[in-house]
Amino acid sequence: MKHAWLRHSTILLSVLVLALLAAGCPGPTPSPSSDSSPSPSTATPSGESGFTVRLTEQDGTEPEKPEMSASADNNHIRWSNETTVTRKIHFSVDWPFLETSGDISVAPAAKTAWYTLDPAKFTSGGRPFPYEVDPPLTPPVTGPEEPAISGQP
Repeated sequence: MKHAWLRHSTILLSVLVLALLAAGCPGPTPSPSSDSSPSPSTATPSGESGFTVRLTEQDGTEPEKPEMSASADNNHIRWSNETTVTRKIHFSVDWPFLETSGDISVAPAAKTAWYTLDPAKFTSGGRPFPYEVDPPLTPPVTGPEEPAISGQP
């Protein structure tokens, strides 16, 4: 009788130890789904809307003149360099962003950080902020105007 009780206790203890070990083991790591994250061309990391301007050899800048709003959700912009050389974005009239002013450099096959429109630059209504891409994209932008960001308060 004493041996039966000891045998049952040993089996019960073994089952408990195995159950605890199995409960503490992490399961398989789920693979990330491409549908679970927002599209990089329509959302910033904080979830606000924005524009992604594509720099391509075939089309130049696309869109050429994005219409933005400093007080709405679409107050962010970034550039995506789809060419094989580093491009520099230079604002020729004024700097329209909250971030520190300066030329924006975009490596080949890379995207810039998000830039946020400065609402103070748009207090008197919309105005364009032309910029140049260096080296220039081919074919060049059609017409005498260069690409620009246009904003409203």
